[in-house]
Amino acid sequence: MEAHNSMTDLVTLPWLENRFLDLVALQRQNKLPHALLVKGPSGIGIESLARQLALSLLCDQVTDSGRCGQCKACQLVDANTHPDFLTIQLEDNAKALKIDQIRKLNEFANKTAQQGGNKLAIIDPADQMNVNAANALLKNLEEPAPGTFMILVTSRFESMLATIKSRCRIVDLPKPNPEAALAWLHSQQVEEPDQLLSLANGAPIAAKQLQGSDRLATRDQMLTDLSQLMQGTGSPVEIAQKWQKLEVLDVFHWLSLWVCDLDRMKSSGGLVANQDPKVGKILKFTASKANDASIFDLTDYILSVR
Repeated sequence: MEAHNSMTDLVTLPWLENRFLDLVALQRQNKLPHALLVKGPSGIGIESLARQLALSLLCDQVTDSGRCGQCKACQLVDANTHPDFLTIQLEDNAKALKIDQIRKLNEFANKTAQQGGNKLAIIDPADQMNVNAANALLKNLEEPAPGTFMILVTSRFESMLATIKSRCRIVDLPKPNPEAALAWLHSQQVEEPDQLLSLANGAPIAAKQLQGSDRLATRDQMLTDLSQLMQGTGSPVEIAQKWQKLEVLDVFHWLSLWVCDLDRMKSSGGLVANQDPKVGKILKFTASKANDASIFDLTDYILSVR
């Protein structure tokens, strides 16, 4: 865990600050539930809010604006040595959180706090628990130990078990409005913020991360391949072989964006602008060759695989 100053993350993410302060107010009134499920789109900072809330819950002298940053608990957090703070994340190359990790969390939850205050566990991404891991967590969600808080984080809420959702207070974080997102991107000196924000589906942190990234290079390569296919100079088999060597999540990010653009083009008669302006000719060609049913089936397939 890296060191953070009080409110550092959220000062730079203004669209989350009011929601965070509402949660801190509940904490100071002793009304904050022991199990929170923070959900929202990827790339807007849901992880930042979860961490800052965790730090405020550990702070010995929490203020209206969050943790104090000066007490012993805050110093231990900044030194990555707080014994009552646990983060459960995917291990290297793992595709799911393992039951052994949740068992470790359960043991942690049932121990007495070493610093005499709250104990705090973050599970991120919570949607990556397999069924056995999720079931192992249920008892502690149903009967939390006193002073133990769990914050689950997900950008794929729909994929989580209903039994987990029903035992948590949902903290829903929507995307910021475009004006707020663009203002932040300008403050971060991001070039072409309008285009990047559109490509990131309105998520400002994801837009910033796109700048100069391999993901944009993957997009350009895929667009070149699709253009060649449209012109009859490319082979579907050869393109499929090339795409297998690309980062699979990047491939499906762009395919998802493009098929959603295609759906909007078909349903609006071309009146709605594409999120990716470079894909227009390819989408028009596809729309002229495919019927509505096949396009919607393709969209469902790509989104489900992703």
